[in-house]
Amino acid sequence: MDSPVASAPPKLVPLAFAKPLMWYNRPNSSTPAPHLEPQQMSNPSKLCAAAPAFVPRSHQTVAPYYKRADSSRGDIIITNKGAIRNAVQIVDRLRPNGTSYFDYLAIFEASDYDFVTEFKGMRTDENIKLLKDKEVEVVVMLKANDDEEKVEPKKKKNKSKKDNERGSSMAAAHINSEAIEKEVQGTAEGGGHSDNFGTANAKITTVIDTINALGPEFAKYTTSLWITLDFTNITPPSGSVPAIPTGPRATAGVNPNQPIKFGSNFAFITELVAALQVFTELKQMRINLRVRVSPTGFPFTLQQLALVLPFYDLGFVDWTVSYQDEKFTATVPIRDNEFPMKWLDQKRKKIILTREKKGITRQRERNGNASRAAFIEQSRTHGMFALSDFVKKSRLGLFEGVGYG
Repeated sequence: MDSPVASAPPKLVPLAFAKPLMWYNRPNSSTPAPHLEPQQMSNPSKLCAAAPAFVPRSHQTVAPYYKRADSSRGDIIITNKGAIRNAVQIVDRLRPNGTSYFDYLAIFEASDYDFVTEFKGMRTDENIKLLKDKEVEVVVMLKANDDEEKVEPKKKKNKSKKDNERGSSMAAAHINSEAIEKEVQGTAEGGGHSDNFGTANAKITTVIDTINALGPEFAKYTTSLWITLDFTNITPPSGSVPAIPTGPRATAGVNPNQPIKFGSNFAFITELVAALQVFTELKQMRINLRVRVSPTGFPFTLQQLALVLPFYDLGFVDWTVSYQDEKFTATVPIRDNEFPMKWLDQKRKKIILTREKKGITRQRERNGNASRAAFIEQSRTHGMFALSDFVKKSRLGLFEGVGYG
C-alpha cells in the first residue's frame, strides 16, 4: 500500500471583500515610509516626542477666594442684630495622590467673628477692595401692619349723638393728618426704637444703629444697596380683604384714593431714609418687599406698598421696586408702567402738596408773628394809638398772616 503523499497546503486566496489588517502587509505594495515600518511600531517612543515630566499640583494651586454662601442674599447683610458677611472662603487643596479639590470654609459664621469690628480695623484701601462690586442688603423686619394700630379718638361729653359722631370723624382725620406730618419728618412716637415697631424700649438696637456703628467709611465706599422690607412675620390678610394686583393692565382691587394709615412703620422707614442719605456713592439700589403667601392671590397690599413712599426723599433717585414670595429666592420687579408705581407717584404728589401748603401756612404764621411783635414794640414807644391801628388792620386782613378776628 502506497504511503500517502503529503500534499502541499492549499493556497489561501484572499477574498475580494476581505481587507488586510495593515496596509503594509498587502502584496505588491510599495515600500512604506521608514517611520511607518512594522518593526518600528514595537517601539512607540520613536513615534512621538518625549512625554513632559509630571508637574506636582502644588505648583499650580489657585489662590483662595470668596463666594456668596447664599446667592439669593446680599454680600453683606445688615440687620438689627448686627452685620453679617454672606460669604465662604474657597481653598484649593491637594489629595495625597496629587489631585486637587476645593474646600469651602465658613470662616464668617464663627461665634467670635464680628464684621463691624473687622471693618473698622481695616485700612482705607482694604475697605475699598472689600466693598467694590459688593451688594449691601439692609433688612427691616416688620412685626405688624400700620393699619393694625388702633387709635380711638376721645369723644366730647354733653353732646348729642350726631355731634359725637362728627367729632369722632374730625378727630380721626386730625390724628391722621398729624401722623402724616410727623412720619414725613420722622418724629412719630415709637419710630426708630426697634425693628418690631411696637416696642418703645430704647435698649433694643435697630438696623439704623448697625449702620451708624459701621461708620462713615462704610457708607462712603458702598455702591450697591438692597433694602428688604420683610413682612413674613405678619399674618397675611384674609380673603375678604382686597389687595393690590400687578400688571400694566390690572385694575386696583381697592380704592386707590382711600386714605392710607401711617403709623410707626412709616415713621421708622422715614428715619431709615434719613440715615441712608450718607450713602452718596450709590450706583444702583433696589427696594424689595418680602411677603408671605397670600390667600387672596395678590402678593401685597397697598398698606405695605406705602412704606416705599419715604424713599422718594432719598438723594439717590434711580431705585427700583420688587417683591418676593417667602418660598422663592427670585424677586419679581415692578415696572414703572404698572399700577403699583403709578399709585406711589400719585401719593407722592399729594405728600408734596401737603408739605407745600403747610410750609406756606407756617411762613405766614411766622410773618404774622413778626408783624405783631413789631407793632407791639412800636406801641410801647408811641402809645396805644399804634396798637389799636394794628388791631384794625389785622382784622381787615391788611397784614400777611393770621390776624385777630
